[in-house]
Amino acid sequence: RKSEAILVVGSSRAGSFSSQELALLNDLAVHLRIAWQNSKLYERLKTAYNQLQEAQERIIQTEKLRALGEMSSGVVHDFRNILAAILGRVQIIEKRLAAGDDLTSDDFMRSQLGVIEKAASDGSSILSRISEFTKKKPTEEFIGLRVDRIIQDVIELTRPQWHDKAMAAGKKISIDFQRNGFLRMMGSPSELREVFTNLVINSIDAIFGEGKITIRAEREEGNRIKIEVEDDGRGMPEETRRRIFEPFFTTKGEAGTGLGLSVTYGIVSRHGGKIDVESEPGRGTRFTILLPALGGDPEISGIPMDRSAVTTKGSILIVDDEENLRDILTEILESEGYSVESAPGGSEARALIVQKEYDLVITDLALPDVSGWELADEISARCPSTRIIIATGWGAQLEPGTLSLPRVNGTINKPFQIAEIVKKVELVLKRSRSELLIEQV
Repeated sequence: RKSEAILVVGSSRAGSFSSQELALLNDLAVHLRIAWQNSKLYERLKTAYNQLQEAQERIIQTEKLRALGEMSSGVVHDFRNILAAILGRVQIIEKRLAAGDDLTSDDFMRSQLGVIEKAASDGSSILSRISEFTKKKPTEEFIGLRVDRIIQDVIELTRPQWHDKAMAAGKKISIDFQRNGFLRMMGSPSELREVFTNLVINSIDAIFGEGKITIRAEREEGNRIKIEVEDDGRGMPEETRRRIFEPFFTTKGEAGTGLGLSVTYGIVSRHGGKIDVESEPGRGTRFTILLPALGGDPEISGIPMDRSAVTTKGSILIVDDEENLRDILTEILESEGYSVESAPGGSEARALIVQKEYDLVITDLALPDVSGWELADEISARCPSTRIIIATGWGAQLEPGTLSLPRVNGTINKPFQIAEIVKKVELVLKRSRSELLIEQV
């Protein structure tokens, strides 16, 4: 037969190998053959493992895209309502102005602007939840998180499915979320959101007419978190229940991929947890998830703040190519007692920094001439004591490793709230240049 390798041993003397040496060489050849075969097996195993990991990532991505596709129609519906509220209020104000009405009434303007502000805030929340759902890869590192907040995000993210779209399909579905205890653990936020999104969507599909989804999350003895997702839908027979976590097994026909619950099972297992399902035809379904809890003081969250400290006022430079955003930030911070200057780009900011050292620079990430990171590098090198905040609409997708670099002290996500800006600026200016104020809550 064909040999994969040949061992050649030679000597300068004729007949120099004794029978014992030949036996030893024969044994050596056997061991080398085994080592060679093991190396080939290891190589094939490594290749198979890499292929399996790639397949798993493709499956998770496919399922995530499916979930986002189901949510898209509801998100469009929500944004239409938001834009209708904003446009309607603006048209009311314009109509009153055209008619020559006196708009100095505090009650009138406050009510109109309040509706516009609420609508914009709702739109920002929807975008944030979608960004959080899609931003991370399956290999992201575990961080400390609160399961109840993850579930609450999922309830709001899927609201178009269980409320608006369900009503359009003749269903009336409500969700009751019950929580108890300190529900903190180590995990992947995006993966856990995917778990609960899959379970909620499955419950929605199982309900005909009027129904209810109940989610319970509680801390159990033995450092475990127990989450139950229960619906009063049509349920499933025992044969289906036994196969529910099998890849590509689906009861939805062409509408389903059969990957949602298998991906859910894999994510729960990766978090060191267990998932089980109970169901009977006509009596609903209950999924039970057990996850390892994180110990600690429930009162400790994020970065400790000395609320008794007096706010330190100082000089601030705002760098952003959007004039409206520069004006808004300037007005907000000047009203808080800060000295504020602004620049539309990196070149203008460089010229100002040469002339004056600022206590804080708030820079946009995407400037027309340089990036916010490049500007932060230059500021950090020239003025080591100047604090730096990145203001961006892409904050949820920035890599934690990038944010943890010494040149950046914090971030502000667009669109922003006045209270958020004021709080972040106060915190940054109170602490030393080397302290990082980007926290996971």
